[in-house]
Parts: sequence; structure tokens; C-alpha cells
Amino acid sequence: MIIGIHVLRNFPASNLNSDGFGLVKTVPFGGVTRARISSQSIKRSIRQSAIFTDAVGVSNLGIRTRHLPQLIHNELQQLTGDEAAINAITQRVTAFGTGSKTDKKEGDAPTKVTGEIGTTAQILFVDKQEVKDLAEQLLELYQEKGAEGWESAKIREIQRRMDVTPKAVDIAMFGRITTSTSFEKVEAAIQVAHAFSVSAHNTQVDFFAGVDDLDDAAAAMLGNRDFSSSLYYMYANIDVNQLHLNLNNRELEQAVITSFIKALTLTVPTGKRNSFAHFTPADFLMVECRDKHIPINYANAFLSPVEHNVPNILDAAIKRFLEHVKSISTMYTLKDERAILSYKEIDDNAYQVVESVDAINGWIVERLPQ
Repeated sequence: MIIGIHVLRNFPASNLNSDGFGLVKTVPFGGVTRARISSQSIKRSIRQSAIFTDAVGVSNLGIRTRHLPQLIHNELQQLTGDEAAINAITQRVTAFGTGSKTDKKEGDAPTKVTGEIGTTAQILFVDKQEVKDLAEQLLELYQEKGAEGWESAKIREIQRRMDVTPKAVDIAMFGRITTSTSFEKVEAAIQVAHAFSVSAHNTQVDFFAGVDDLDDAAAAMLGNRDFSSSLYYMYANIDVNQLHLNLNNRELEQAVITSFIKALTLTVPTGKRNSFAHFTPADFLMVECRDKHIPINYANAFLSPVEHNVPNILDAAIKRFLEHVKSISTMYTLKDERAILSYKEIDDNAYQVVESVDAINGWIVERLPQ
């Protein structure tokens, strides 16, 4: 089963997700520049939201970090008092991760032990239990080889001897590429698209001054920041079968699905939130359940931008979106079940209209495999 999630969400003045120059991210679509929010930014805001973490439990979450050596060091201190072993093992962990200079240049040679806790060349997405298991296996291997054998061991050999399996919820959701032979690849069960504005992007620049409290005539600093206000189309899909393969826990899978949907409608990227307080919830949400593994993004409903001069851009966007969904459904004979939550009354028998996000989640739970 595929669950498609479609959101229309209007933000007031904001810079939700800026580029390397501090400008609002954009994308050309339909020959017109649109404001954009990256999928990575959306996923991170969900992963770190209280809505999501309260539902699945902080202990079930993974860690994205380059500080794996420090994590291993901490675990080793709980396992042994042999400081020489701890330092030797920790140093070799800095070579974990595809693309590291040590992995490429010294993959078949020993790593120089310096005694300092370094970082990996790449950011790694790891499970907390994986870290514990890895520390135990590394210590066991060190004790097997002895100090001299460990120092001369090839890093690839060390990594191949490791056997750990991820159980973290967010790794199961968003997947993990193979960053090291020690960490297996995980196929993502949830895909999130870059959100984009349904109308043309119109950038504004906020000029500001930092006034000196003890000298009203002087500005301690001057600056400017880019911002805009846009109605975004957001899309994600959940492969229920893949999520089950990754987690194998129906109760936890249900919590993941329902909290993800709720968080998508309420959480916001943290960019410039203290300056703009852009905490507006979603205005429209449609979910659809499809038995066939055919995810569909309805972005082309807004291939032609919605004009700013309409009486209500949100009403116009909802109307156009629903018309597009009907057209695609007819073209491809899609027999999907759909439910809608909207600030605007929807009078259409083709959809199950509900009054709350909890009700829409209840509707989904009734359709999940038991």
C-alpha cells in the first residue's frame, strides 16, 4: 500500500529555508521562478518535532553525525577500563564511512593512532543500539588481535568484521545509503518532495538596524535579509510495505505514519523563525490510499502559476488541485480512497471529508494492514 500525502500551506513573511547566500531557495517550474523548501529541511523539522518524537519515543530515533568516534569512545568506557584499548579503537573509527581520506588512501594500510578523538569524513546516520553493538564488536576484535595486531590491521578488514543492524525509526523512514561496510543500506519507506510555491516567487528584502540602547542616534549594525510570503504545495508518500520490512512492528509503524502526517501539517523549518514567527498550520490536507505501488505527485496542478490577483489564492489553489486529481484519476483509472481536511468546505462525494487531522489519521489507521 502507498499512502499519498498532499498539503497546501500558506506562510506569511518568512525565510523558511535559505541558500548559501541567505536567500530564499527557489526553483524554476512551468517557466516561472517559485519559492522552494528542500525535502531535507522538511524531514529534519519532522524528525526533531515534539509531535513526532513524543509519538515514537526518543530512544527509537537515530543520530546523524560525524562524531561516531566520540560515541564509540563513550560506549567503550562503559565496557572496559583499558584506556589504551579505548583510544586505539576510537582512532580507527575515524576511518569509517565511504569517501573518507583514510578509507581511500589507507584502506589497505594501518591508520596512524594519535590519541585524539577525531571525526569521520562523512556524516553518518546511525542507530543508538548499532553504536553499542559496534563498540562491543570492536572491543572483542581488538582483544582478539592484541594491541600490535590491531594497529597493523587493515581498516577494511575491521569494517567487514562488524555485523550491526539498524532499528531506528527515522532510518527506517528516510533510508540510509551505504556509507561504510559496517553499516548496511536501508531502503527509504517515506519519500518527501521539495515543496514549492503555487504562484510566482516575489522576493522582498528586509533592511534592519541594530540600535545602540545607550546611543539612540547611532546604529550599532546595519543589515538586510531576504524573505517572501508563499502558498506551498507539499507532497510525501509512505510505502507501508517497505516500512513494515524496515521495522516489523505494526504498532510502531502506525505511530510513525500518523505522527508523520500530523507533523507535516504543523511543524516548520527553523530558518529565521525568531525573526518571522511563521507558525501557520496547513490549510488543506488530502491523503489517499492506493493498493498498487504507484506513487503520484500532483505538482503539475500548478504548472501554470496561480495568479496573485485572484480574490483568494488558497481557494483557487484548492479548486485547481482537486480538478487535477480528478483528471489524473480518470486518465489512469485510479480507484483510490481519499480523505480531505480543509479550512474551506468541500462538497464532493468523491472524497471523505473530515474535521480534524486526528480524524484523518483514524481514517488511515482503519485501512492499514493489521
